[in-house]
Amino acid sequence: MDFHTLLENLKKKSFFSNLSIARGIEKESLRITKDGFISKNGHPIGLGSSYTNPSITTDFAESLIEMVTPVYDNVDDLYKKLETLHFFINQNLEDEEMLWPFSMPPKILNESSIKIATYGDTNMGKLKHVYRKGLAIRYGKTMQCVAGIHYNFSISKESLEKLGYKNRKDKDDAYLNLIRNFKRLFWFVLIEFGNSSLIDKSFVSGREHNIIKYLAVSSKLRMSYMIA
Repeated sequence: MDFHTLLENLKKKSFFSNLSIARGIEKESLRITKDGFISKNGHPIGLGSSYTNPSITTDFAESLIEMVTPVYDNVDDLYKKLETLHFFINQNLEDEEMLWPFSMPPKILNESSIKIATYGDTNMGKLKHVYRKGLAIRYGKTMQCVAGIHYNFSISKESLEKLGYKNRKDKDDAYLNLIRNFKRLFWFVLIEFGNSSLIDKSFVSGREHNIIKYLAVSSKLRMSYMIA
């Protein structure tokens, strides 16, 4: 049976109305001051420990907050949880701080002033900090301050088996095929919803680059425009 015939048969059996998909979101946002610069303050006390809080942590920088939702099989519940995390974080920021709404960081006056995230004095906490110090050396602190959203999902074991994917290799192939076809057929989702509207010139300050020419012919680097 070819794949299209399989889909038609499943549709007749109401398979897709009972399809079980688990979803979770990891969303990063920089804390900035009201004048538009990356905050130099530590992780807000009101948000709990960045090492032990399962819902609110930090990514590369101390100012790069990461919101982590649980796994949901209902989209509305997922969005509601993310909204709740946003409200909670905004209520517990310092008075002069806010969350930067773009993927690309704001104007950076001095890259050395960006504080690498810390996670306490435990061995694992120190390891997480040292790992980020390595990222700073390899890629630079500015590059590591690019924020993003990770949309995680998985199809339930029962649903995959109804599609004919029973063993581990078949399931791995199914996910890889899904990713390939998503990139091939739904590229417009990334362009319309995965972009940041601008890049500040300080993002490439002090380095040789052809970023203007690059942006003119490419949709990469968060699909942004360079500004002064």
